[in-house]
Amino acid sequence: MPGKITVGGQQTLIAPPSKQDAELQSKGVQRFRVAGRLRLITPFSPSISKPGKVVKHNFDKLSTQHLGKKIGLRRSNALRYSRLPSIHKLSAPGSINTAARPFQKAVSQIAEKFASKGTVPKELITTQRNAIEKVTIGGDEIFGSFGSVIRGAKEEVLIQTFSWEPHSPGVQEHIIPAIQALQAEAKRHPDSFSLPLKIRILVNQARGLAAKFMKRKKGNRAPAIENLLPNLGNIDKNLLNIKGGVHVNKLTDGLHSKTVIADGQRVAITGANVQKRNHATDERSGLAAYDTGAVLRGEVGLSLRAGFEHNWERSLDAQDQPNKKLRRLSVSPDFDNDSTLTETPITVLTRKANRDPFNRSLASPQAQGFLKAIQKAKNRISIQSPNLNNPVLIKALVAAARRGVKVELLLSKRFNEQRESALGAGGTNAKAVKKLKSLSKNSSNLDIRWYVAPGGNEPVEENRSGDGASHAKFASFDDHMVVIGSSNQDNQSWYYADETSLAIAGRDNTVYVRDRLFQPAFDRSVAAD
Repeated sequence: MPGKITVGGQQTLIAPPSKQDAELQSKGVQRFRVAGRLRLITPFSPSISKPGKVVKHNFDKLSTQHLGKKIGLRRSNALRYSRLPSIHKLSAPGSINTAARPFQKAVSQIAEKFASKGTVPKELITTQRNAIEKVTIGGDEIFGSFGSVIRGAKEEVLIQTFSWEPHSPGVQEHIIPAIQALQAEAKRHPDSFSLPLKIRILVNQARGLAAKFMKRKKGNRAPAIENLLPNLGNIDKNLLNIKGGVHVNKLTDGLHSKTVIADGQRVAITGANVQKRNHATDERSGLAAYDTGAVLRGEVGLSLRAGFEHNWERSLDAQDQPNKKLRRLSVSPDFDNDSTLTETPITVLTRKANRDPFNRSLASPQAQGFLKAIQKAKNRISIQSPNLNNPVLIKALVAAARRGVKVELLLSKRFNEQRESALGAGGTNAKAVKKLKSLSKNSSNLDIRWYVAPGGNEPVEENRSGDGASHAKFASFDDHMVVIGSSNQDNQSWYYADETSLAIAGRDNTVYVRDRLFQPAFDRSVAAD
């Protein structure tokens, strides 16, 4: 039976000493067995307590220095009491390395070639001086980062998202308090702001066939501030100018991008919608949906601002009239003299919304950027998506596996099956898994898993609030590039929806993001049958 050992003041499951352990110890080799694997430790301690309740870890703060050496904990199939996430020597984001430069250049060039089919102009598709501040997991962290970006604004805040639930914790506990704090700060120090500070909120609004397809039960509301931000309180119009807009989604042309931009300098990007499910159920019971995001600063802020501007100028206001164009920033950001920024190339992969269901063109920075990255990968491709069914993507992944690339796919079992089964939607994940295995002839290079929630043993099925389903989007290619943002890997995201993702180059950046957002989830998940 496994027992527990105290590591850094917290209890961790370990396996009992085996015959091999005893033989090693008799030879003077001091080791103990963690999660089924031998680990060196000084001094050796055989004391093991009885199994008990597993303590939830904060692995980023786990210290093992008192053990003499840092250790890695990996999940063991033999341990049924707990699934232990991987612990690596966590890296930090940083400048691009030499080996990643050709990869970055190839993706950047193809994205720029198809710039006219995206929402960001060619000159802003790839920027150089940037920095990753942090990555975020779960609704509270993601929308907490929204609040952090909003609080730091001096001139404008631009928010766009697919779904906006005004009574969700994301709005009520993070976004509204941040706006209130921003107003209070502007009142105390007006000379530090460009007043009135402009806040624009753009949301997708399904109408007609799109509303029927998405099974909307309630009618659409105008993007008035009282509808978007209930309980906001009194707003001084001399300090804040807040306006809402809707992207009219009539058929397949949804606005799926999710970004927050402050002053064209600091941004938050995510795949999460502003919904209650990201904080579990209405009563905050059950499991919150698994989603991820990141906070960045630098020139990429101007790129994302341009993408928002493209969408805002095609949106409608509360009176169903076209929204006015955004004004230029009064002060251009000075990135050259910001010593916190490094040479961190970021290519913005976007696509414009497409209302024609018969137009299945892949002529967009997003599709071409992904395909080029898959083509260039030599060692490892890791992808997480709630849905994957695009036939061109599937063929590209199979081709990669056949040429010896390790392809890791983390999908959500039975996620939105009815919607994905609709005519032209691409099909279910189960069908995609079957096709991938068939085309690759069950290649050992193809590792497909169903997502398992933290502390669970079985895959999360379907997409119900409180069940902890994964809605996360992630991709990495070798140790050269990591992609985060709104793009799923299904037909809707590849052919039709407006999307925004960031392709961030460099080994340090790739490993930093992958080790936090993808690897722990992949390690605890199970093989797709």
